[in-house]
Amino acid sequence: MKTHDDMPVEVFSGMLWEAELIRAMLENAEIYAFLTDKIFGGVLPPIYSATDTGQVKVKVSSRELERAKAIVKEFEENRQD
Repeated sequence: MKTHDDMPVEVFSGMLWEAELIRAMLENAEIYAFLTDKIFGGVLPPIYSATDTGQVKVKVSSRELERAKAIVKEFEENRQD
């Protein structure tokens, strides 16, 4: 049974390729991560998305939230637009 401290929480929302990259970075740090809205965010334009944003979300266990946030922050600081 899941406890309150073991619930999935969102740590990132963005394009499919970004979400896949973040997921790989998290898993490389031994943090289990999974994607939601992958089908809609990766295929359909935002107007047809179930979330109305077309964003793919990366989720982790709430127990790993602080470690995951640090990795996402590093990704965002180092990316070049």
